[in-house]
Amino acid sequence: MKYTVEEYREALQRHDWFYDCSEDPRVYRKGADQRSKINAMKHHLDRDHKIWNEYAPEIYHRSNDEVKADG
Repeated sequence: MKYTVEEYREALQRHDWFYDCSEDPRVYRKGADQRSKINAMKHHLDRDHKIWNEYAPEIYHRSNDEVKADG
């Protein structure tokens, strides 16, 4: 499926970055599903993590070293 940069930015903006801290399994599952979709979008639209880092809290920032690891 093709995604646009606008869809990617909106997904990042709406994402619950701290879903993994929730004790509610529904919140966790929803957040994990969103993160999976965002990662798929990132793979096609943002391999250098520039857009990701604009929206992600600092603890979730990714470095350019990860680009090399992604291949």
